[in-house]
This record gives sequence, structure tokens and C-alpha cells, in this order.
Amino acid sequence: RGHAVSHSATLGLRAFNNLGNTCFMSSVLHALLRIVPLQEYFLDDRHTAARCRVCQVDPDAACLGCEMRRVFDEAFKGVGTPYSPASFLHCWWKY
Repeated sequence: RGHAVSHSATLGLRAFNNLGNTCFMSSVLHALLRIVPLQEYFLDDRHTAARCRVCQVDPDAACLGCEMRRVFDEAFKGVGTPYSPASFLHCWWKY
């Protein structure tokens, strides 16, 4: 009692645009975004394009780890507009 909740960008993550029957994907992504070890891994620069073995071999390759990193970056950016995870979806379909 008596403690005010501080409002920050991480309390409300960005919504995802529906890309056509992608509601379930969006809900799974939002669940993954709340897992602290995954937050630490992707937001603490443990997976970057510079360190990615897939991207080092082929810079044009679709790496699911790099796309997941992008999703984490966008979700925790603190922007109020929805994010479209189209490149993540494309990478998922490709592999």
C-alpha cells in the first residue's frame, strides 16, 4: 500500500500488426518477450548480426535468431505504434 507504480515503456509492450491469420503467432511472441532469460539474451547484445554464424557466412541469409533479436528490440523500444513482424514471419516460413 502507498507505493505508486512507475510507468515505463516496458510495462506495455508494442502490439503487433495482424499479417493475415497471425494472431496466434503474435500471442506466442508476446509470451516469449516476457521470459527474462530471453530478454537478457536478446537485449544484452548476446546475439548480434556481427556475431551471428549464419550472417557471417551469408549476409543475405535469414537468421531466426537475428529476427528474434529485431522483435525484442522493436517490442521494448517504447514506441506506441504497432510493429509488423513481417521479416520474422518470412524467416519462420523459410526455415
